[in-house]
Amino acid sequence: YLRNSDDFRIGPVPILGIRDERVLQPLHALSIAGSVRIPLVVPQAWYDSASTRSAARAAAASADAARRQVRAGFAQAAWAAAAADEVVLASERAVESAAELTRSAQRRVRAGTAAPLDVLKAQTEQVRRESDLTRARADGERGRLALGILLGRDGPVRVAVPTAVEPEPSRGPALVDEALSRRPEIAAQEAQVAAADEAVRSARARILPQLSASASAFAQDVPLPTGKNDGWRVTLDLTWLAFDGGFREARQQQASAQRASARAAADAQRLAVVQEVADGVRELDVARERLRLAETQGRLAADAAASAKRSFDAGVASSLDVIDANDRLYQADVGLADARARLAQARVALDRALGM
Repeated sequence: YLRNSDDFRIGPVPILGIRDERVLQPLHALSIAGSVRIPLVVPQAWYDSASTRSAARAAAASADAARRQVRAGFAQAAWAAAAADEVVLASERAVESAAELTRSAQRRVRAGTAAPLDVLKAQTEQVRRESDLTRARADGERGRLALGILLGRDGPVRVAVPTAVEPEPSRGPALVDEALSRRPEIAAQEAQVAAADEAVRSARARILPQLSASASAFAQDVPLPTGKNDGWRVTLDLTWLAFDGGFREARQQQASAQRASARAAADAQRLAVVQEVADGVRELDVARERLRLAETQGRLAADAAASAKRSFDAGVASSLDVIDANDRLYQADVGLADARARLAQARVALDRALGM
């Protein structure tokens, strides 16, 4: 809405060819206008768009890395829960062995070949093994509940783990090259570097001119001197920001610093992947050796427990010898379960390091 201090009109003037009254300045005028501006050539926007796409790729790769990390953690938790189940079985066998020792000691006391103290020792060992069984069952239930929470469920979940031994992966530089080519973290860092490069180009492109097209139209309730109530205009605009007070140079320095930071982060990520692969291979070798030793220890402990039982039944060994042998067998079974779980977890960690 427009209001002037006065209006000015030209009446009919035959000399000038004006047959109707023309309004040069209305007292009141109500007008409406609209305009649109379409960028045609904006060099800075090209690099900004490329930087945004690179940042989107980095975000997608980071999300993939997070998902793989969660899957690896779930697999390791599943193997830990499986080891807890094996400990439960070992505790049940230990309880049965302690109960059998108690019955054997009671028979010897009734036969007069052993003192009542042997029964008390056997019963004490049985109570201790029952306590171990209770704790092992609680640990197994806790592990299954943790698996259920990872799956988004309220109750415990039992996961069946494979028993077959997977083939040993290849060694050497090829293993590191495979990891560097498959890890999503590397792809995310490379995308971040690409985004930083485009940001530097965008800062430099701020000095280039921009070309755009504009169109506008208007209409009002008072006719123009031409007698028309509306009009339109189309223009081609060239904008060149020659001086911005140093903002362009500051943006370029900031973008260059961010690019240097992104490149340093990419180098650090590569070194971290190389370290993870080396650690994974070493941990896998150590886990294999521990499993071999645990299996050997289990066989020896089983033979020692069987020998102690026979000697006790024959009256050669004491109940303490049987209790000690059974305790060593129980510890060997627990160690074997732990060694199997650690071997599987080491394999999962190496697969995670390789980007599988």
